[in-house]
Amino acid sequence: MAQTSIDVQPNSVKVVNGELTIENATKTVQGYLYNMGNGLTQFKEITGLENAANLISGGVFFVSKKYAGTAKATINGLTVASISSTEASYTQQLQAAKMGSLLSSYPDPFSARNAALEQISQGVIQSATIVVVDNQQWYVGSNNSEQNGNYAGTSTTGGIADIQFSQANGFSPVASLAHNKINYYFGVNAGLYYINSTYPIFAVYAVDGSDQSFESKIQGRGFFKQYFGEAQGMQGGGKTSSRFFKVDNAKAIVTLEADELWLQQWRNFEIFSYKTIFLGARKIIMADADLIAFESNARNGDGSPSNFSANFSEIQFSNNMYPIGDHPTDYWYLVSTYPGPDVNNNTGSSSARTKTINLNFGDVFLNNYGEGTLFYFGSENPSVYIVNTTINCNVKNLHVANINTLGLGSGLIYFGNGTTGLVSNTSWNFNIDNYIGNDKLLGDVNLTNNASSQNNQITINLKKAIRRPVVETAAGGTNCMFYVHGGYSGSSIIVKLNADYAKDMIGNPFDIGETHNKYIISGTYLSAGTQEVLQFIPGVTNFDNVFLKDCTLISKTGIQAIGNPSTSCNLKASNLTLSWGYPSTITFFGQTQPTVITDLSIFNP
Repeated sequence: MAQTSIDVQPNSVKVVNGELTIENATKTVQGYLYNMGNGLTQFKEITGLENAANLISGGVFFVSKKYAGTAKATINGLTVASISSTEASYTQQLQAAKMGSLLSSYPDPFSARNAALEQISQGVIQSATIVVVDNQQWYVGSNNSEQNGNYAGTSTTGGIADIQFSQANGFSPVASLAHNKINYYFGVNAGLYYINSTYPIFAVYAVDGSDQSFESKIQGRGFFKQYFGEAQGMQGGGKTSSRFFKVDNAKAIVTLEADELWLQQWRNFEIFSYKTIFLGARKIIMADADLIAFESNARNGDGSPSNFSANFSEIQFSNNMYPIGDHPTDYWYLVSTYPGPDVNNNTGSSSARTKTINLNFGDVFLNNYGEGTLFYFGSENPSVYIVNTTINCNVKNLHVANINTLGLGSGLIYFGNGTTGLVSNTSWNFNIDNYIGNDKLLGDVNLTNNASSQNNQITINLKKAIRRPVVETAAGGTNCMFYVHGGYSGSSIIVKLNADYAKDMIGNPFDIGETHNKYIISGTYLSAGTQEVLQFIPGVTNFDNVFLKDCTLISKTGIQAIGNPSTSCNLKASNLTLSWGYPSTITFFGQTQPTVITDLSIFNP
């Protein structure tokens, strides 16, 4: 057995086959040994900034502000030499900054990024981690103060940014934090305020049609806050000035995590081709439309599956919830596939790789004005292809206040503008624990008119859903909770609806019309108003594609759960329970007749 020995040398002490035990006044602290100065050491707990040590590989670049006043640093490229400033103390800090030194830190994340890129290109390091110290904050904007808003968010001109980009560089990798082999850790309350009010400045811009290897992570407990855009009534230019994140590289692996995000309209997360994207935030405040827009994912990259994941604990979505500005205009899509998660606009062909999209939302607050406010499917390209794709949308608590009634075609989940392209082996899965609001949950389902499409399915699972009037609408909401209608004759899709408990306090839970899709409805549905649970759209006579399976329909005392169709019709059912009977004009097939009940006390309709 090897013996422990101590080797004392002129400049060092070496312990062989043993462990060094230090018993000082801080010996009970779990953490690391820190040199207090002059060789005096103590153990310190790992908190805040030191957590970054778990992320670090390669070179480390610390960032903290030691300069005075506003940095006024213009970033014109990806080298240290491309940075210029009229603030002498900023320039002095930048010139003195050193890799690995907290004392000689870099003055901002972008100068640290440029220094790291130079070190990587010279072969000094293989990768870099940029550590932004707690409570360090910068204003990012145009190099023209008339194209920035002020710090208070009350004026769209006159703001002087710490970090400045020209219009050409704002829409390019020069403005992007994310670069290959560059990672970040933002400390507590560290972050960037974007005050640009005229053109976009992207926090992440990873666009490469040649699909070179790319991996970058932005993590920690920081924030990114856009001050100007839709909430100040800046439509048109305002929409484009507030874009935030764009990835179009089929080999890209990108992570963005933050404590808090303030995002204006429009298409804040633009998702094209990618390999892996992970988004995470404790809280997002969104002024308007298209928080996440899946555009096109047509290139195969290395051929391996692509995976997208977004985990947001809280989402507030409307102009009047935005902390800066108050301009109540339109509210549209939270998530959109527009033109689609797998489309090549040039050829219409699709990539072979499988694609998985996971959307995990906690508390979601929506002020709804448009169709598809939670999830919208539409197409700018009439031949969009969507294949081998699984989309999972999981919401813990969904709160909706509809401020407009758009009629039968609207809905929080809306497949409104279909395609003639191929849609195959694709599924959309919505799992909502609690829904309360006054808007329709499901609108039209118009997916594809391509007869070769196959193996497609939409599933909506609800634990508890209550549709009720709210203060924000005088009209009382839209027409129903689920609109069973739509679909193209060329191809059908299976739509499965299941609710543990769904109660409509405005109208009827179901409007059923003629559909080429196949609907399977299960669960318990109640109508607390003066209408039936299931109502037929006038003039429609064919309901063969609707299947009531293991289903209970409960209406108020004396009101039949199923309304009268225009003419005699057939309904397919299995294990169906109804309150107060059903019209004699309906013939059920699949079971002899439904079970009719009149004691409704257990349902509390």
